[in-house]
Amino acid sequence: MIKVSVVVISYNVDSYINVCLNSIINQTFKDIEIICVDDGSKDHTLEKLKLIAKEDERIKIIAQNNQGPFAARMNGLRVATGAYVIFVDGDDWIDCREIEAAQDVIEKYRLDVVFFDYIKEYKKTGEKERYPLDLPAGRIINRDELRDIIYKECMGNTRYSSMCTKMYRISYLRSLEFPLQSDLRYGEDLLLLLEVYDNLDKTFYINEGFYHYYVHSGESLSNRHTDFNIHKQLFEVRMKYAVKWKVEEYAYANFIYSTLCEIIYKIKCKEDLIEIFKYIKDDDFKVAIKKENEKITIGILRTKKLVLFYKAIKIATGIMW
Repeated sequence: MIKVSVVVISYNVDSYINVCLNSIINQTFKDIEIICVDDGSKDHTLEKLKLIAKEDERIKIIAQNNQGPFAARMNGLRVATGAYVIFVDGDDWIDCREIEAAQDVIEKYRLDVVFFDYIKEYKKTGEKERYPLDLPAGRIINRDELRDIIYKECMGNTRYSSMCTKMYRISYLRSLEFPLQSDLRYGEDLLLLLEVYDNLDKTFYINEGFYHYYVHSGESLSNRHTDFNIHKQLFEVRMKYAVKWKVEEYAYANFIYSTLCEIIYKIKCKEDLIEIFKYIKDDDFKVAIKKENEKITIGILRTKKLVLFYKAIKIATGIMW
C-alpha cells in the first residue's frame, strides 16, 4: 500500500503547475502517488500535466468539467490509495520536507490530522510572509485545547480554513459525513474542515512553513468572486457548528464583518443605494446585529474605520428596523 497520496487540484494554472509538481516529485519522502485533478482548465494546464506524467509513473490524471475546488478535492480523495493524504493547489508549491515530516509525526503518535504552517508569497513584490498557528508546537494537543483555539477561529476565514496545511489519515476523512457536492467557489474547504475539527480528539502542530501559497492576480483557484450569497451560504454552514460548539457570537461577528465589507465594496462601485440597503435589510444580517456581542465584533473588525462604519450602520439599522 502506498503511504501518502497527494491530491493536486488545478484550474488555469499553466504558469505554475510545473513548479507545483516538481516540488512534489522532489520530496525527500518517495512512497507517494500524485493525483492531479484538472477542473476544466481553459489554458494549457492539462497538456502540461500529461507531459509531466509521462516522466513520472506516480502521477495520475483526472480531467473533469469545471465543478469547483470542492468537487475536485472529493474526486481526488475518492480514488486515493494511500494511508495518508495531503492536498495542494496547482498554483502553489510545498517544501521538499513536508511529506516526510508530517508522515513521521502522524505515524509516531497514531494521529488522524497533523497541522503545519503556510507562507504567503507575493508574486509582484517577491515578499514572503509566514502565518504561524496559535497552537502549542511539538506535542500532542488534546480536544479541550482544540476547542479553546480552533472553534472560534472557524467562524471566519482564518489560518485554520485551508485543507492544504495538514496531513490526514485517509480512513479518518472517509469516515466523516461530508456533503456530497457544493457549488461554493470560495470557502469550500470549510465544508470539509468543520466536520474534521468536530470529530478530532487530538492532533500535533509542526511549527514550520511547509506550504507555499502564491498571491497573484488572474483566474486561479484562489481568485474566486466572493459575492454576498456565498457569505450567506458560509454563515448558514457555520451556524450549525457554532450552536453545537457554543460560539454563535463569533459566527455573528464574522457575518457582520463580511456584510460590511460587501456594502463598502458596493459603495466603491457606485451601486444604487436601493441595492445597498438590501444588504442592511437582509434577515441573516438583522439576526446577527441583534444577537451579536459588540466587544467580539469590534475585535474582529479590527480597523478604526471599519469599527466607525459598523457603529454608523448600527445606528441606521436602529432607525430602519
